[in-house]
Amino acid sequence: MAGNKPDYDDDGRVSDHCVSDQHPAVGNCLETEKIVNLAAVADGRPAKRHQRQRFVVLLDKRVLPLNMDKTTATIHPMKKSLLFGLITLLAGPLFTATASPTDEVVNAAKKLAGEANYSWNTAVTNVSGTGIRGGPSEGKIAKDGTTWISMTRNGGTMEIVMQGGKTAVKTPDNGWQSLADATADDQGPGRFLGRMAQGFKSPAAQAEDLAGKAKAIQSDGDTYAGDLTEDGVKALLSFRRPGDDNGPTVSNAKGSVKFWVKDGELVKFEFNLQGIVSFNGNDRDVNRTTTVEIKDVGATQVTVPDEAVKKLSS
Repeated sequence: MAGNKPDYDDDGRVSDHCVSDQHPAVGNCLETEKIVNLAAVADGRPAKRHQRQRFVVLLDKRVLPLNMDKTTATIHPMKKSLLFGLITLLAGPLFTATASPTDEVVNAAKKLAGEANYSWNTAVTNVSGTGIRGGPSEGKIAKDGTTWISMTRNGGTMEIVMQGGKTAVKTPDNGWQSLADATADDQGPGRFLGRMAQGFKSPAAQAEDLAGKAKAIQSDGDTYAGDLTEDGVKALLSFRRPGDDNGPTVSNAKGSVKFWVKDGELVKFEFNLQGIVSFNGNDRDVNRTTTVEIKDVGATQVTVPDEAVKKLSS
């Protein structure tokens, strides 16, 4: 019947009769004279030829009539493929995966690492009163890896410079020394600085490492926080270098980490480490919080002292 819309059987076919009123999407139904096998269209095979109708494939794979001039039409598989390809292209952005909070932290750290230079301040608080002691430290780093670090320990200032894969350290008693000379003394502060330099990670790299050691990071605006894994805390408290099996052991390990991000870039992070560190028969109860704040991004000048340059080249 002309002017009606088709009725659909449960098996996906257009019935050979129409009901009155207009189809809400495609207008009036033209006269239906033959049954169209919709399954054939969905499978990519040409539909049976029919008179006075042309069909369009919708997202749910139904075929509905278009109100067009009386024309004989056949839906070809290639045209069908092009149609679904266009639909997929237009709908693609709707299915784009959203980055997880962990990914966002890692990306923020990578963005900081890509800067030409930056500075940072580090503060360490020991609730237990044991472990690392001393005043605050500060550092500067350039994209080529040139790094300067200064820290206060026992009322004196110590420095580390790293450039071109070489390291020089400065202690109050010995001044600037090469890494080899500084670590030759088993008990001196130079050995402590040398070990620190060998295990050094830039704040950007350290933040990325912490994100990888977190169980599950949750976001709240521009802040991200989560608990650290037990193995992650043990690794951070043991001070073991790769291949070193003689370091301390850690029990009752637990910890947490928090990151601050601004405009997609890391600006601050803080982590707490707790556990009992055992070494050479001695147990130390550690509850330590480290806070690192980034500053002067892109405006930092890393200057290597002349005396340090001499030790770097020796």
